[in-house]
Amino acid sequence: VSKRLVDVGDTVTAGTLLARLDDSDLRLRERELAARLAASRAERADAASALRRANELRPKGFVSQADFDRVTYRDQAAVAQAEALAAQLGLARRELAYAALTAPAAGVITARMIESGQVVVAGQPAFSLAQAGQIEAVFDLPEHQRAGLPDTVQVTLWAQPEHPLTAKVREIAPQA
Repeated sequence: VSKRLVDVGDTVTAGTLLARLDDSDLRLRERELAARLAASRAERADAASALRRANELRPKGFVSQADFDRVTYRDQAAVAQAEALAAQLGLARRELAYAALTAPAAGVITARMIESGQVVVAGQPAFSLAQAGQIEAVFDLPEHQRAGLPDTVQVTLWAQPEHPLTAKVREIAPQA
């Protein structure tokens, strides 16, 4: 992690940059693949040109079947090589984009699991985000009240007792 830009309690919008990973190796790989792809495209153009010439000269008897096959296979290999390098370059660019950790939605950062200078692995959680909009809450109820629980209930928060909220019961699950 080269830079951490937010902390617990920060409000973020969708797309906000939360942290940046060291992308120097990824940038080098991208440049290398871009150069290899450019060279491969030049080779592909040369192979296509050689195939066109062989197609023109073959009916006149100036190109043997073996030479024609060799030129044809070279052209096919050049096309395949360029396609493979283009796919690798696309993957390298996608990996480079992952070096910028952004918020998937608007909300509040509720936990931070990374620090600047820390080495992280793919898939490791970096932040926890409580999304703005709908709020989810968990309540404990005595067993005897569960049976008659309606689909919607009135909820009053201690911090705002003057503003009762209507809540929808999404799930009732027993506690272990």
